Amino acid sequence: MKNLVCVTPKFSISKYNYERIEIDQNWINFLKKLNYNVLIINETNLQLIQSLKPKCIFISGGGDIYDISKNNTDLKRDNFEIKVFRKFLKKVPIICICRGYQLIAKKVYKSKLFKVKNHVNKHHIISNSKMKLNVNSFHNFSIKRLPKIFNEVFFHNDKSIELAISNKYKIILSMFHPERFNKDQNKINIILKSFLK
Repeated sequence: MKNLVCVTPKFSISKYNYERIEIDQNWINFLKKLNYNVLIINETNLQLIQSLKPKCIFISGGGDIYDISKNNTDLKRDNFEIKVFRKFLKKVPIICICRGYQLIAKKVYKSKLFKVKNHVNKHHIISNSKMKLNVNSFHNFSIKRLPKIFNEVFFHNDKSIELAISNKYKIILSMFHPERFNKDQNKINIILKSFLK
């Protein structure tokens, strides 16, 4: 399939106590605007996705990791997303969003999470030495240290790392959601498209 990207789903329990996987419609709309076809990645199609050679894997946001929530559904999702990350690392570009960033930073790169204030349902400025971005924010926890493989890093003024890019390993860790409205959406789209070339 041409221009294929894959997104991990959110795990949840229905009111009838059934396990569900779901994806925010914003992902479909956002990736469609960038001319990508979207496939939800799950346990049943991992081998198929490998053979389809997607342009990118998105480890999506929404909710908390198990270390924060202590919810077994979150633990199941954590285990699945770590498996996806390890399976595709160095083979396919990987972009981890918000919860996905927290999960990979903590479990793979052994970074510490810390609680932040005024980062929920806000827009704020993040920057590095070259650029400023006005981005959305929907998180209660953040990261202050990452390994040196991340050669481009954008900070919030509280010194939390909001965006980290490893060009060598083709990984983006983003605390903001590119699929939701950002005041600097055009700049964000350019960064993502350039990364995926």
